[in-house]
Amino acid sequence: MPVVSNTPTTAECCRNRVMASAPHSAPHSGTGSAGLQANDLDAALKPATAAHLRPEVVIARLRRHGRRLTFPVLVLLIVAPLTGFYASWLSEVWQQLSVLGGAAFILVAFCLFPYLAWLGTTFTVTTKRIIVRRGFFVRSRSEASIGRIREVRLRANAIQRMYGSGTVQLLIGSDNSLSLIDVPHAELTVSMLHELIERSYAVETSNTFPPTAGFTPQM
Repeated sequence: MPVVSNTPTTAECCRNRVMASAPHSAPHSGTGSAGLQANDLDAALKPATAAHLRPEVVIARLRRHGRRLTFPVLVLLIVAPLTGFYASWLSEVWQQLSVLGGAAFILVAFCLFPYLAWLGTTFTVTTKRIIVRRGFFVRSRSEASIGRIREVRLRANAIQRMYGSGTVQLLIGSDNSLSLIDVPHAELTVSMLHELIERSYAVETSNTFPPTAGFTPQM
């Protein structure tokens, strides 16, 4: 089910900030007004196009392919029983504590941290933009407007092709790019992005609202 986002557009954010900082004054009269009027701000920003007026709909939320958790799971399945065996076999307390400490370090370094890195990286595709979020404790966010994407590239090695995943690279402007690393159903994601770009271009050029897309890749 598509989700309608209530995130305000850039023009709405600018309008709200300026109107909040402007001094309250009486309505505009023939002698002039000290406050910034809404129509003046609209004239400065120019009328919103159909692309800005249409609601923003979330098409897909993706993470990196679950294949990346294979190694952490294998480490957990190997370390856990070995730790229990050696901890019960050793008689000295300090030896048992050494085994438990070493096992805890291995599990945190090779299981917990990779899982948090996988969990903290998300790719959100909406009808207006692409949003990439990274990090778990320290979050970073990058986004690109659908209308500014000029080329979509797909790169997949032999292992990624076996699982149907790949890295989708979005070329923005002249020298900037945004990468969706190792996303599942990579070819379907590229087709979805091409359709969104075409629809965005059609809205900008014809100033009409396209039909709602029901194109959602399978997770």
